[in-house]
Order: sequence, then C-alpha cells, then structure tokens
Amino acid sequence: MRLKLFINGLFVLFIESVISTLVFLGIPEKYLDYRRWPFREKKWEDGGNVYQRLFKVKVWKHQLPELSDFFSKSFSKKKIEPRNQAYLEKYVAESCRAEMAHWSIILLAFISVVANDCVVSMLMVAIALNMPFIVIQRYNRPRIMRLLRQLNRRNRSFGDIDSSYEVDWRGQIVVSDEHTYHFQDYRGD
Repeated sequence: MRLKLFINGLFVLFIESVISTLVFLGIPEKYLDYRRWPFREKKWEDGGNVYQRLFKVKVWKHQLPELSDFFSKSFSKKKIEPRNQAYLEKYVAESCRAEMAHWSIILLAFISVVANDCVVSMLMVAIALNMPFIVIQRYNRPRIMRLLRQLNRRNRSFGDIDSSYEVDWRGQIVVSDEHTYHFQDYRGD
C-alpha cells in the first residue's frame, strides 16, 4: 500500500513539474528582474561563493540535466558566451525563470502533501530533486552579472555617456533616473 502511494506521489510530482515548467516558460522576461525579490542576491551569498564553499557546486553542476536537454526550443545555459552581452542578459533572466519554476515545484509538492495527506516523503523527494537546481541558479547568476559588468567596462565608448552608468537587465544603460539609453543606439547596431 505504501509503495503504491509513493508511486502515485511520484506521478503527481512529475505532473506538477511539467505544469510548473510550462507555466514559467510563458512568463514574460520583464517579470524576471534579478534585482527584485526573490532573485536579488543576498549579502550572505557572497557573490554565489557560499554555494561553492558549502556544496562544492562546481564539482557536480555540469552533471545535472537542464530543460534544453529535453526541449530544444528552450534557452541553453550549458555553454556560456562571455563576450555576448545579449546572451548574458538572457541567461540572467532565464536563471530567474528556472529558479522560480523549481521553487514552485517544491511549493506544489507541499500543497499536495497538506491537501491530500500524501506521504511526506514526496515533499522530501521534491526538495531533493529541485534544490540542486536552485543552488546552481543562485551560484551562477552573480557570476554572470560580474561578466556583464566586465563586458560593460570594456565597452565604455558610448559617446555622450559618462563613466557613471549602470546596465539594467533589459540591456539599457541607466545614467540617472531621467536618462535611459538603449545599447543598440550606442554600439552601432
């Protein structure tokens, strides 16, 4: 009886994972702002280094599958293009999307346990299967943001824009609250 309940729980978890993934694939990028909660980096994360210190994430992160392994039309995060600003910006947004999808799977598993008296082990399975992916996103996002900042420092030949600017996640140069410039306007694209 418990085995049957466990197998049913695994099936429900799989369905919840598919639904969550499909829902989050449809969310527009404008809602995936790395500077807002829950994506914003916390001070204690130390630029993602806490995940390396605690979990040795560099050792195992490449062993896990990603959505593009199963769904070819999804954004691949396997090979980083460090000189491609548009790619890096998309990577940051997609890491937010992936993190939210994995958190939602855990939340759905918790709701299933509470609402249906499912075995608590299903919640533990959901956490065990999804937390590594959340850790990878939390580890990689600050590193990608560093790459973007380095790339932007190298590309400071923007005419009338002085050296005190910030690039937002949509690829816009924000000089002050009053002035926002689009990168394509200054790169000659």
